Amino acid sequence: MEINYTQFNLNIKKIVSKHKVFFFHGENTFYMFETINKFINDSYNIETLYPWETDMNEVVKKLATNDLFTVYNCLILRYFNIAKKNFRKQLKEFLQSYKVENYFFILYEQQLTERERTEEVIKYLIDEHIAVEFTNLTKTEIINEFIPLKTKLVLSEEAKELLCEKTNNDLWLLTNELEKLNYYANGKTEITEDDVLNCCGEYEVSEVSQLTDGIISNNLGENLRILQELIDVKKTSEVYILNTIYWFFRRRMFKKISEQKMSKILQELQKTDYKLKTSPFKKYILETFIVRITQILND
Repeated sequence: MEINYTQFNLNIKKIVSKHKVFFFHGENTFYMFETINKFINDSYNIETLYPWETDMNEVVKKLATNDLFTVYNCLILRYFNIAKKNFRKQLKEFLQSYKVENYFFILYEQQLTERERTEEVIKYLIDEHIAVEFTNLTKTEIINEFIPLKTKLVLSEEAKELLCEKTNNDLWLLTNELEKLNYYANGKTEITEDDVLNCCGEYEVSEVSQLTDGIISNNLGENLRILQELIDVKKTSEVYILNTIYWFFRRRMFKKISEQKMSKILQELQKTDYKLKTSPFKKYILETFIVRITQILND
């Protein structure tokens, strides 16, 4: 059965009480994870697997094993859109022969084409399990619904428009910018276009351009020197540097490198974003990130 995420969220408790396997597809990964988090709590053992790092034996093991201190395992299989045909076929055979008792989310992180919908495995997942489509929000929906939902700040219409423009309507990056504005606001009654420019503007100094160029050209030694100068001398925020790199890859590199490499880089970006916000060792975390994505890009 296939439904839109809005319908799914309205009936989420009823649906998850009767079903355990979910096929989430579409480009709106922000809402995918937000939806999962709505009913997955700390009493669940949550694990994430990637098709290029696992096999069906590992998937079966995770779904069939219950921890003594948790109610359910929750297994999230990401980037199913780049899984190989043999892996997809094995997954279908497993689901046809095994009753899944733990929660299992299969994420197809791009829009399904009509041709893809007719593929044997995809058709099976849509017809036999709960399939939820996560479409990208329109600019109007972001301005009228998403931004007011994510912040209590009062933003002028011009400020909202500029935020959408600077983040290219990317919900992950937009959320980061709203978090920065929350700290920046400091009692302001309204956030203006100038506030967005001052707080959320793209970092334009030459060192950041050199940093992204060095990642592409595999100049790791020079990259770490530039990063040290940005943090120690220019006192540039690590989160700000990460957001600039994130923006660079999402807007300029997305179609220039393979899907598998892009998936791995986005994975590292999301993990690093979380670590930077929860750890005091920000410089070390960002250095490790630079090393890791340089390796991924140039392998």
